[in-house]
Amino acid sequence: MADFWTPYSNLLAKSSAVKEYLVDSPFVVVDGGAAGAVSEPFASISELCKIYRFEPRGMDAIDSGEALDENNLSSVGEGYIDGGLWSQQDTVVLHIANRPSTSSIYPPNTNYLSRFDARIGEPPRRTVKTMEVPVTSIDAAIAGGQMPPPDAIKLDIHSAEYEALVGAENCLPSTLVLIVETWHSPIHKGQKLHADVEQLANAAGFALFELKPASLWKHQFDGECHPTDRSQWVGSEGLWMRVDPPPEQRVRAAVLADLFGFSTHALRLLSEPIPGLEEAVRLKIVDELKKGRNLRKKEFDRVSFKKVVKRIHRKISG
Repeated sequence: MADFWTPYSNLLAKSSAVKEYLVDSPFVVVDGGAAGAVSEPFASISELCKIYRFEPRGMDAIDSGEALDENNLSSVGEGYIDGGLWSQQDTVVLHIANRPSTSSIYPPNTNYLSRFDARIGEPPRRTVKTMEVPVTSIDAAIAGGQMPPPDAIKLDIHSAEYEALVGAENCLPSTLVLIVETWHSPIHKGQKLHADVEQLANAAGFALFELKPASLWKHQFDGECHPTDRSQWVGSEGLWMRVDPPPEQRVRAAVLADLFGFSTHALRLLSEPIPGLEEAVRLKIVDELKKGRNLRKKEFDRVSFKKVVKRIHRKISG
């Protein structure tokens, strides 16, 4: 998953009061499709997170920057779970692609892929071999004591995102954020599409806060793509947040909302007394957020003013 989610803001994550509040209960993050380094925005607040990484191709596919002890899922703030994410515990066939990073459980839809730029669709996603891999569900990992219920679920698992969410049915009511790669076209045979994922998320109490294009692909004909053609919007990265988190989770929800650039929503979540949080601490957190927002607004106004002055200067001199 591309780092679309580089922190827009981390005012609350930097708050001394918030850090003290979270010291004994860090954010629990599911990282589905964990090949490569930990993705943003969680990499930037790693000291506040416990990241559980699912990867069906083994630990060698993970680059965490630090050694993981597979016998101790609590080491270095991360836990590694050997297996891909699915709706249940099972063994499935993984289709290894010509470009390994695009490998998937559902097979590539070769006929459909052939209409796109050959550097993107076919042959990069063509299956070169298959292998059986273990899969599990988030609910099963929780029930088996491998991890606690997550605050956030991030999925980049090339066609199996819907199934992974089905396998989190029991823990979704306490989950605050979903970051999911979705597909608008049948790139893989048999896969669910964005509409299915959004319907599932909405039914579980989430609202779509942001949708970013992740895959914009040009069509080709006779091996050529026309440079003036538009690209088809094939895949997205979506951010869903729980609409009304339980009162005791509002600080956690507010930190995540601010991290993704929704500080006004965060302020709303913190606007009333919170069970288990001293009122003086809540007010301190709110005050720190307001001060940070004011400083950011001043910087925004300063930059905007400079842009206006430059525009006027260009008109006068040109």
